[in-house]
Amino acid sequence: MTALTLQSPLFMRILLWSAVTLVVAVLVLVGATLVLQLRADRLNARRIAACQRWEAALPEFLFGAGEIPAAFRGVAEADRSFLRQFLNLTMATVGGNEGQSLKQLYFAAGLDADLDPRLRSGSPRDRAVAALEVGSFDLAARLPDLVPLLQDPAPFVAFAAARSLAESRDLAYAGPVLEWVVTQDQYQQERLISLLEGFGPGLLSWLEALLRDRPSLAVEWRLFALLAASHKHHESLPVLLGLLKSPDVEVQAAAIRGLTALGDPVAYPQVAPFAESREPLLRMNAAQALGTLGGNLALPALQALLSDLVYDVRRHASHSLANLGVAGISMLEAVAGNPAADPFARDMAAERLEWAEQRGRA
Repeated sequence: MTALTLQSPLFMRILLWSAVTLVVAVLVLVGATLVLQLRADRLNARRIAACQRWEAALPEFLFGAGEIPAAFRGVAEADRSFLRQFLNLTMATVGGNEGQSLKQLYFAAGLDADLDPRLRSGSPRDRAVAALEVGSFDLAARLPDLVPLLQDPAPFVAFAAARSLAESRDLAYAGPVLEWVVTQDQYQQERLISLLEGFGPGLLSWLEALLRDRPSLAVEWRLFALLAASHKHHESLPVLLGLLKSPDVEVQAAAIRGLTALGDPVAYPQVAPFAESREPLLRMNAAQALGTLGGNLALPALQALLSDLVYDVRRHASHSLANLGVAGISMLEAVAGNPAADPFARDMAAERLEWAEQRGRA
């Protein structure tokens, strides 16, 4: 048997065919990429052309006689997905009579006819777009179909469903949406406060009734406090003051944030002790709150917080002092110019004064 060596004819044939195969594979890959790119370019050009036609026809429809323009009649099947996107995006920029007119277009084009299969589609993108349509076009009868999507494996689909349910302002769906929010990471929960706001201020009364006599639901109480802050819901003041006694640090911190947003000086005596808390999170929130709630009464406490070992506490204390105006700025200048002052406090005061000066120049 002939040995396979670098010089053998068999080896050279194998090498040649391997090279040919590799070249062919590369050419096929390049060709497939070009074909896909050309298809994508044609599709994008078709979408742009369709949107340009609709944009040109829309003003006359919205502000004119109200007859459906020819551009929106008999839309080709291939362009229906483009029209959905176009109407969804436009709906986010209008309201009132114009919003009602866009809904008329949506139904006239029959875009709701295939909503069922799209909500159950294997494509997460299709499910998300369909869920958003339910909210954008007030399809109240389809809201129950969105509740299962809160458990969708694609996070953006669950978010789309939650957003449409919240925008309905129907508190019958507040429970499922709240349960979904509670399952998210804490940093995500704070971002989702704006989504919960979609239910309107009535959500706070609903949530308070739900949580009454259930102090163990710390996450839900924390969300309540953050919602009270975002809505500046003064009726929640007594509840927020009660939450300052919660055994959960996160709930206490959220309650301080809520009270800061309300800005009622009556809360100052109960918030002031948190400036000496062992918990850095509570000292930081106290540093944010005391100036707002107590004004110049908070000057000694804020000066003490300038020396805190935690940077964020010092930063918020210096910011609160700067916001107090002349009295706060004078205290920062005194600390910054005092060689015997705590180094942490002196550096933070100097940094805040520099920031304040730059902001004044701007």
